[in-house]
Amino acid sequence: MSKYFLSLLLLPCLAGCAVVDLAAHGVKQYEKSKQPAAAESGNTNAQPTAAPAADVAQVAEPEPVSAAPEPTGTIRAQSLD
Repeated sequence: MSKYFLSLLLLPCLAGCAVVDLAAHGVKQYEKSKQPAAAESGNTNAQPTAAPAADVAQVAEPEPVSAAPEPTGTIRAQSLD
C-alpha cells in the first residue's frame, strides 16, 4: 500500500520536470524562428549566390555495405552462473 502512495507522491514531481523541459524546448524553437527573419532583414541588399557545381561533385559516395557472414554452427545454451 505504501508503494501506491509513494508513486502518487512522485507523480507531481515528474510532471514538474516535464513542464520545465517543454518550456525550454518552446524557447529554443522561438529563438530559431526569429533567426532567419533577422538574417533576411539584414541581407536585403545582398544577392544570393548559387552553389558551384564542383561542391556537389566533391561529396564522397558512401561505401557499399557488405553482406552479413553466413551463420556457422548452432546456438548453444550457456548457464548464467
